[in-house]
Amino acid sequence: LHAGDESHPANAGMGPTWKLPLEEIYLFRGHDASAVTPVWFMKHHPNHPEQAGHFPVSWTSEPGRGRVFYT
Repeated sequence: LHAGDESHPANAGMGPTWKLPLEEIYLFRGHDASAVTPVWFMKHHPNHPEQAGHFPVSWTSEPGRGRVFYT
């Protein structure tokens, strides 16, 4: 995994990358990356490592007057 925002408190002491050997990653259809701030993301498809891209794993957003942290 790659840190999208190293200054976010959820990344305290983690560094720019994090090895996650085995985890179930959820894929979101129609995910609008411009509407969120990535905290952690993958640079390849979780099930197809040969497919490059931007696949968010954890992010924050501020819709309306609320705040959301997804992981």
